[in-house]
Amino acid sequence: MSFDSDNDSEDDVCPLCCEELDLSDKNFLPCQCGYRVCIWCWHTIKDHMNGLCPACRNPYSDDPHAFAAVDRDDVIKSEKRKRRLARQHALLHLPLVQRNLVYVVGLPPVAASEEYIRRPEWFGQFGKINKVVANLNQGLPPGDARHGSASAYISFVHREDARACIHSVDGFVLEGRTVKANFGTTKYCNSFLRHLPCNNNECMYLHELGDEEVS
Repeated sequence: MSFDSDNDSEDDVCPLCCEELDLSDKNFLPCQCGYRVCIWCWHTIKDHMNGLCPACRNPYSDDPHAFAAVDRDDVIKSEKRKRRLARQHALLHLPLVQRNLVYVVGLPPVAASEEYIRRPEWFGQFGKINKVVANLNQGLPPGDARHGSASAYISFVHREDARACIHSVDGFVLEGRTVKANFGTTKYCNSFLRHLPCNNNECMYLHELGDEEVS
């Protein structure tokens, strides 16, 4: 997923080798027809192939049609932008432990609803719950121990409530099933990484720096 509309432009990639065009390539136009390739591909075509422009089929000259020297400040800005985008991309796919999020499996089927999960005799007893996503595991094969059971992501307002929930629930036997509970993992919200407000009220992703998952 791109973070900048410029990344979606075909002008940012050489059409022959599909490598990203650097600033020198973007200031380089080998043919008057306007078909842009990177400097490396231009040299390869001119010195080792037929020497013709892939678009208009006119021969390349020894001197490019247009070339402008690269400004040092532009190079610095470009490198900073690349590092920023690389960091954003890495953070977007980084699994994180969310200390106020509890993931529970092995619940009875009746618990596959937000209303049931929030009950004070159920998970509501551990503290104020922010969001709940509950699922009934119907698609699993009959031999799977989770078949016919429910699972849930429960987001508590306070971390200590999530910790207390895990301590009390994990390993508890309910209706012949052993319930398993642990901190849930999540990812950063794309809007957060782009320094934009998130307009999705149901967004379960992180909107602040979290704890990295250690595997």
